[in-house]
Amino acid sequence: MEYEEDNNISITPKSVDILLKIKKIMNHGWVYRGHSNVNYKLETTLERAFNEIVEDENIIGMKLHIEDSIIKDFKRKAHHYLKWLPSDADKLGWLSLIQHYGGPTRLLDFTESFYVALYFANKHLKGDSAIWCINKYEVLGDVTNKFTFDAPNIIDEYYLENVNNLLSGLPSQQCVFAVEPFRLHERLIMQKGLFLLPYHLDYSTISNLSKTVHLDEAYIESDVEIEVDDINIIKKKISNLPILKIVIKKRFTI
Repeated sequence: MEYEEDNNISITPKSVDILLKIKKIMNHGWVYRGHSNVNYKLETTLERAFNEIVEDENIIGMKLHIEDSIIKDFKRKAHHYLKWLPSDADKLGWLSLIQHYGGPTRLLDFTESFYVALYFANKHLKGDSAIWCINKYEVLGDVTNKFTFDAPNIIDEYYLENVNNLLSGLPSQQCVFAVEPFRLHERLIMQKGLFLLPYHLDYSTISNLSKTVHLDEAYIESDVEIEVDDINIIKKKISNLPILKIVIKKRFTI
């Protein structure tokens, strides 16, 4: 683990003013996800569905087959309702459509807008909430190193082709991809959305993510909360870490 200055990735601002200053410090390389409950994990809908049948040991090694069955079933019916359909080889495009219509997928919604994430963090509030922040350039850099293909940005045609090629085969290692399908539906456009996609389905999203940002799972999942108002401490943490969890106390009025 490279980052050893403290034992967690959390920032708990003491005030709304500090929270908004944090937003100004973070540059355009960060992407965000709002949770209305601070205890919610980074977990995909497909992962939650698998966890419901965790008693079945045979599920290990079969998750990719189950995902392909979900996509196949969606493909058989989608032409009745949709004017445009992805090509058969565009697995990411199909997963994006399934996600849009509420089906279980390995895609985890993120946004390039801090304020969109803040909205979802405060929607259906269940106590303290949180905004997960991930530096997408760290994710792209890890993908480049692991798979030896250039990743100039997440909508580059060559990058998306390589991601789809990797998704069509058996996973060789754990990681997450930052992805944005080439054709966007209205929700992705309105919410400035993109996805994090865990590559190896036999491992959790957090496990895949830990191998990408090179931090221990326990470090990422630590629930230590220390309220801060020193903007210099916050700047240092933002500059040193590829992933952050901003804890928003319920007492804030946003």
